[in-house]
Amino acid sequence: MKFYGKTVLVYGYGKSGVSASELLLRNGARVLVWDDDKDALALVSEKSGAVRMCAAELAGVDLVVVSPGVPFDTPMLLEARLRGIRVISEIELGFTFSDAELIAVTGTNGKTTVSMLIYAMLKEAGRAVKLLGNSGNPFCNEAEALTENTTAVVEASSFQLRGIRHFAPDIAVFLNLEEDHLDYHKDFWEYAGAKLRIFENQSESDAAVINDDDKRLRELTENLKARKIRFGSTARSDAYALDDGVFYKGERLFDVASIRLRGAHNLSNVLAATAVAMESGVHPCAIKRAVENFLPARYRNEFIGTAGNKKIFNDSKGTNVASTVTAARAAEGETVLILGGSDKGEDFSRLFASLPKNVIYAVVTGDNAPSVIEGALKAGFLKLSHRATLFDALEYAVSLPVKNVLFSPASASFDRYVSYAERGEDFSRLASGLKDFVPSGLPVYDGDAH
Repeated sequence: MKFYGKTVLVYGYGKSGVSASELLLRNGARVLVWDDDKDALALVSEKSGAVRMCAAELAGVDLVVVSPGVPFDTPMLLEARLRGIRVISEIELGFTFSDAELIAVTGTNGKTTVSMLIYAMLKEAGRAVKLLGNSGNPFCNEAEALTENTTAVVEASSFQLRGIRHFAPDIAVFLNLEEDHLDYHKDFWEYAGAKLRIFENQSESDAAVINDDDKRLRELTENLKARKIRFGSTARSDAYALDDGVFYKGERLFDVASIRLRGAHNLSNVLAATAVAMESGVHPCAIKRAVENFLPARYRNEFIGTAGNKKIFNDSKGTNVASTVTAARAAEGETVLILGGSDKGEDFSRLFASLPKNVIYAVVTGDNAPSVIEGALKAGFLKLSHRATLFDALEYAVSLPVKNVLFSPASASFDRYVSYAERGEDFSRLASGLKDFVPSGLPVYDGDAH
């Protein structure tokens, strides 16, 4: 679609919406902006070139670009589709301008870590590469500058994939599939269907990198057009770990001991990224160097320090049941779990039934505390306490006779914070105010965590 002279409505004026607006304006479109949040809408300035809509009016609109998190069943978007107006996501818009090799990563958990690992591996190999999408830098920010000699690594959420039309990754990665965002999607299968669209426009010459340990994901990807590359815990996969080594198609690449990230889930993340890098022609030595030097992102089961001889971990990125269970399984020794936030429609009895035995206490805070407590009691988990604030929860957790304090909310942050990153920053600040707190001093990736 040529954009010159067209009227495009950008729905949602966060980071992605601003990026989409600027790209469209540079290419001659008339840009209208709408946001359900009036404070966000007020940020549209005359100098930007975009026009703030005064009402949800679609007359004369040729295209709608939707920012992540805007539900596709809002009245305006339903009306747009009834009128035959195309509705696309920001990553679809960016894709129309890009000539780069495209690697796209999705999954319920691990997207940012794997995207960053792939980026690090390609960078180590001397490639021109950009890290884009849900991990912080919108696709539209860089799309026009992405030539055929560049690789774009794009983290793609279900929100973004739901609005694609021609988006076609050369390599598409699906890490895992668990319940999430059920406050946005009407059910699990709608969520899964949105995620699976990452493979929709691939051809036989493209690659689909899939978690071989995820039975449901294996079944749902049986009939893809793209050739399948699998990563998993057994030698039947293309990328796997065996006898303390990481292998790709039978070739030992590096030692598992080279991996600085904690937990079995992060070994899986490294295998996924390794499969992508090998398919992209990166030399194993570059992959090994990238893994050895890789710094984890903030707020992903991050060891931030000790207080009263207890290790404190900040996993604010644990925004769903599956990610919190994964973080808990990485804990060594008796652990107290701090959780709760804003509700996403998940079943917390499933969380408490799945926790490892070393999690012996739970402290609940946040708006969805009643749902969390109900789930715990339903699962027979009785050693729990409710605290009104996050600091109260942390102070109480540190007073308990455990080895680890794990903050992994299993919930979104929007009851008290604008993002999981703001919540994580606040938790680390609160921890630093504890008596006898000693920071870990461990390095972490200091880029944009949003």
